[in-house]
Amino acid sequence: MSSPVRIPLGAFTRDAANPALVGNYGLHALSTDTTIVNLSGRRVVTYNGGALAMTLTAPVAGDDDGKVIEVLSTTAQAHTITCTGKLKDGNGHSNTLTFAAQPGACVVIEAYQGVWYVRSANFVTGS
Repeated sequence: MSSPVRIPLGAFTRDAANPALVGNYGLHALSTDTTIVNLSGRRVVTYNGGALAMTLTAPVAGDDDGKVIEVLSTTAQAHTITCTGKLKDGNGHSNTLTFAAQPGACVVIEAYQGVWYVRSANFVTGS
């Protein structure tokens, strides 16, 4: 078991927060890669120049079971996450999650048997 990440005392900056998180913490369109990989952890969408079309890679049954990803938007943009046929929101939708164009829209998903299941959604709808 690895030791917990120690965040230094003082100003809580992005550099201090990143070691405590897993995966690509900040997603923005300045990067050419808007793919969300199958690493548990938080992602924060900070890009305000338009809606991002993010792609979520499909989980691998067995290997990825139990992985949890949280995506939070800090902008007033209608960002989307697509994982065709692999997103289940409990309302019969399985392809795309669309964030309301409001800061604070957030979704938490969990992998199980090759599918991402929505655990909670705050102003995020499926289609």
